[in-house]
Amino acid sequence: MIWAIENNQSYIIRYCDFHPKDCGHEDECEGRRVLKIPREPLNDIESVDFELGEIIFSPNIKNVVTLIKEKASEEINKAAPLWKQLNELADANSDGSLRQKIDNIRNWSNTIETRLKKTTTKEELFALLEEIKEFNYESL
Repeated sequence: MIWAIENNQSYIIRYCDFHPKDCGHEDECEGRRVLKIPREPLNDIESVDFELGEIIFSPNIKNVVTLIKEKASEEINKAAPLWKQLNELADANSDGSLRQKIDNIRNWSNTIETRLKKTTTKEELFALLEEIKEFNYESL
């Protein structure tokens, strides 16, 4: 379990099976409020140092890639529902504009994934997540 121990205007975070005062952190808990964090962000825990009780968080890239793919799929369906895609494929005289919209969305998705792999700070990651959230195929 993850526990947060109030410390001035911040928190000391501990990973313990029981209340931190029962796991060797009595001094840290004395006279301070201790909060149990209700769930563990298992997808984001990179490693746990059980000796020190330290947790290193790292965004799970697979989850963000899934988010990108879902957003691209949503935008493709807005731009060209399946029935429109099938009609364009069947139409020999189609100008290919629908296909181009879909290709542009896929290119956006690939570009975002490439940028994600180069992201090194949480600020860059949050900015990228906001960009994904705000993306609209009509902006291409």
